[in-house]
Amino acid sequence: SGFYSFASVPEGSYNVRAESGRCFDPQTQELVVDGDETLDFSLSLRTDDYGYFCTLTTPAYVEATNVLPLTGDDTSLTVPLPFPFTFYGKDYETAFVTTNGHVNFLALNSSLSNVSIPSTVAPNAAIYPFWDDLFVDGDASVRSELLGSAPNRMFVIEWRNVRFFSTPPDLTRRVDFEVILHEDGRIR
Repeated sequence: SGFYSFASVPEGSYNVRAESGRCFDPQTQELVVDGDETLDFSLSLRTDDYGYFCTLTTPAYVEATNVLPLTGDDTSLTVPLPFPFTFYGKDYETAFVTTNGHVNFLALNSSLSNVSIPSTVAPNAAIYPFWDDLFVDGDASVRSELLGSAPNRMFVIEWRNVRFFSTPPDLTRRVDFEVILHEDGRIR
């Protein structure tokens, strides 16, 4: 909740660290205890050089209606974007969507091994909403949807009811997820 209290702490000097998930930079402060003490933290959003940051939001899942012809295992598809999308300072007009839960802007790539990022290994210039070895079978689909009007359009890429490749087809271990590209460069 952001509040903490300790009934009894021996006198002395302490380093106190506060962290709140991966969206915020952790902070460490020194505290000298020689009586009742108050220590406040103000954690800042973790932001990269291009201004990208993460934040927790209330889910607003959008179900897309346009089924893309993308099925099977380790496959990818070229999808023209309905507006130029700026990602890390470059404008892209094409997305490459894969059955394995990622989209990139450079080339067809259906890599299934989710390695640490950033990495020099492809796919790069990519967004990874749920990168894993996934399978789009007859009960699943990858979809898209264009919402809004210029200059506030959103392009939804949704993976619906996809199963993990390692899960036998008769089991129900499946996931739904999506990425939403905003015309102003935001990603949700």
